[in-house]
Amino acid sequence: MRILELKGRYSEKVTFVHFYLIYFGGFLHLRGSISLG
Repeated sequence: MRILELKGRYSEKVTFVHFYLIYFGGFLHLRGSISLG
C-alpha cells in the first residue's frame, strides 16, 4: 500500500517535470525562431 502511494506521487512529480520541460523547451524554441527570423 505504501509503495503504491509513493509510486503515485513519484509519477505525478515526473509528469509535472515532463510537462514543464516541454513547456520551457517550446518557449526557448519559439524565442530562438523569432530572433532568427
